[in-house]
Amino acid sequence: MKKIVKKRTNRIIRRKRIAIFILLLGIFLSFLSLFLSVYYNVLFKDLPKNPISKTRMSALIDLEILLKKKNIQYQKVLPGNDLSLFITLKDEGLVIFSLKRDLSTQTSSLQLILSRLTIEGKRLKKLDFRFDKPIIELIKY
Repeated sequence: MKKIVKKRTNRIIRRKRIAIFILLLGIFLSFLSLFLSVYYNVLFKDLPKNPISKTRMSALIDLEILLKKKNIQYQKVLPGNDLSLFITLKDEGLVIFSLKRDLSTQTSSLQLILSRLTIEGKRLKKLDFRFDKPIIELIKY
């Protein structure tokens, strides 16, 4: 009789230990997941999110190099929404380059147009290279 009672109590104790172990394991895993999620948010929260792709960044750098080679003075070069780059010239003119076309030919065309406008005494307001033929908008005096 004592053996049966002892076996039964041993089984009950073993089941309780397994239940406690599973409960503690669940609590540990939930705290671990909570810690990792907080740690991940804190660690990676301040990383800058760059919406510009690597090809557009390399195009920006290439364009700045081309502008410096051609002695075209500019204030800033910014990426556009679509496949375009916006250049603000020193005289407040805006130039829009297309990434679908060759940047060096567009830069050469820009240099030629700016030299002709300087000779004619006109000031550029906006120049758009996204189309087949460049669209020129001049400042009216």
